[in-house]
Amino acid sequence: MSIMQEYEQIRKEIGTKKYDAIEEYLNEICPNSQYDKYNKKLNSLIDLSTEEWLQKKAELEKEYGIVFLSDVLYKPEEWEKFEIWYESKIKKENSEMESEEIEN
Repeated sequence: MSIMQEYEQIRKEIGTKKYDAIEEYLNEICPNSQYDKYNKKLNSLIDLSTEEWLQKKAELEKEYGIVFLSDVLYKPEEWEKFEIWYESKIKKENSEMESEEIEN
């Protein structure tokens, strides 16, 4: 199974709404500006050996707070962080909907 097929399977299992919320979560916890800085630094390391590059890559991910889709889907600690964020998001949406209903 390809990685894309695997992601589609996960999407079916958790539901489209929740899966799509992962992108929103990633944008919130790690804005594009952080990814841009991370990528710029990473691209400057082309002269390093593979081992050194991988080590530096991990350091940069920590430094810039980089979290990838695969981290959320496959690392239990990252999934738990997403779950907490998602539950908070749902509660906020429900509260906003209730407020709108009261106003109308």
